[in-house]
Amino acid sequence: MAAVATLKSSKASLKLNAGTTESGKSIVKTDTLPAMVQNVSPADIIALKNSAAPILAYPICSVEHTVVTVITDE
Repeated sequence: MAAVATLKSSKASLKLNAGTTESGKSIVKTDTLPAMVQNVSPADIIALKNSAAPILAYPICSVEHTVVTVITDE
């Protein structure tokens, strides 16, 4: 029996540094870009981050790429 992986969803999330609370805890906001291509390269995601950075209200502190697949047996 062969296992087959089928793309369900893919997204990139930009984590933004929105400052700190009065107690010193970091405030992180997330800007999600849905419907990313599954096989997008890390270099492509960094290029996207660098392109988006000048127009965002807060600096980007990290980037996440999430791919969800459904695995079935045939």
